[in-house]
Amino acid sequence: MVNEETAEEELSVISSNIYKALQASDSDATWFMQGWMFHFEWEKFWDDKKVSAFIESVPKDKLVILDLGAEREEIWRTYDAIGKGQFIWGHVHNFGGHTNLFGQLDLIASLPMNSLKDAGLENFKGMALTMEGLEQNSVVYELMLDMMWQEEPMNLELWIPHFAKSKYGSDSDKISDLWMKIYNKYYTNKGPDQMAWNFSSFEKRPSEKSLLELDENKLDPEKKALIDQMLDMPDEILNSNLFQRDLVDVSKGYFQEYLGTIMNDLVNAIINNDTVSVQILHHDFENFLYEIDFLIATVPTQRMDRWINMARNKVDSEENKDLFEMNARMLVTVWGGNLIDYAHKEWSGLVSDYYLGRWNLFFEEYTKTDFSFEAFDEKLVGWEYEWISKTGLKESKDVQTVAQVKKLMNIIHPY
Repeated sequence: MVNEETAEEELSVISSNIYKALQASDSDATWFMQGWMFHFEWEKFWDDKKVSAFIESVPKDKLVILDLGAEREEIWRTYDAIGKGQFIWGHVHNFGGHTNLFGQLDLIASLPMNSLKDAGLENFKGMALTMEGLEQNSVVYELMLDMMWQEEPMNLELWIPHFAKSKYGSDSDKISDLWMKIYNKYYTNKGPDQMAWNFSSFEKRPSEKSLLELDENKLDPEKKALIDQMLDMPDEILNSNLFQRDLVDVSKGYFQEYLGTIMNDLVNAIINNDTVSVQILHHDFENFLYEIDFLIATVPTQRMDRWINMARNKVDSEENKDLFEMNARMLVTVWGGNLIDYAHKEWSGLVSDYYLGRWNLFFEEYTKTDFSFEAFDEKLVGWEYEWISKTGLKESKDVQTVAQVKKLMNIIHPY
């Protein structure tokens, strides 16, 4: 840590020495610096004078700041020295590669172009996607990439229908109407995080807090209406692989809400010592969670077995394969340190094996008269680390996407 009284002088020396080290390796080197350190808790340390001291000791044309999460806070506007230098407007969007639907299309469609106008080409050097993980919320990245060719803010009422029709290869107005509703439901500006950390009930780690939150589960009629509208599409659209992928993404959120109501009823039945209801509801919980898992398995990029196989295939020896699998499991579960579930995902195999196993352990322990959350948490930590040390997964059941969605809707809303 630098001394607060001499901070500006020390910061100037630090950045100057880093740049000199780069020059020693390559006399034409340009320093690309992540602007993340000026965000969050670190902003308590930084002020305009300290930022200026750190940045201005490097030639302006040899330093580019990556404004990593500019949709959250444009640090080039926050600190004068960054705004007067070279920066890249970055969109981080997703922490941990979460697979629920969310995004801020309104901000993406306007903020970069506003920054370009206000900062000028001398300072605004480009745009970047800096998300933690791909294979989810493709509309966010499509728009961001299109914005890189824009000079003015994007008209989303024109862009979204064009995106949807291009995606499914159809000129149907039904597609345009559907995607405007998807946009309004999941992709409008609702604040900095806009559902980025939204866990479904079964993904949440069993705890006193997550139990209280079970009561929040309600079936959203707007989500049901979207599913009904998607299922009413012509066969040529229903049979599209990309459309079926979107059908999974939209419908699983609704199914997770229904599962949350079962979990809430199950907890209440345990509290009330209603053993008959406990048995019935636990059976319903397991069966419905498996059905969600089968549905998600129809999306190849949302399968835990694919993730594990990619890791194991990177090395040759069986010992190293097991090590790589352990690390692959760890990344999407305990992560490490205090970041448990940082990269939680609604993946087939992860749902039916890890999340189900975790909640089954809780329900089993919760029925005991001497249950305590403190003792349970210790036991759960052991279970989690035992799980990441395992190898292999149960095979998922093959189902047809549209038929599986209809099956689950019929369970919730019997004909």
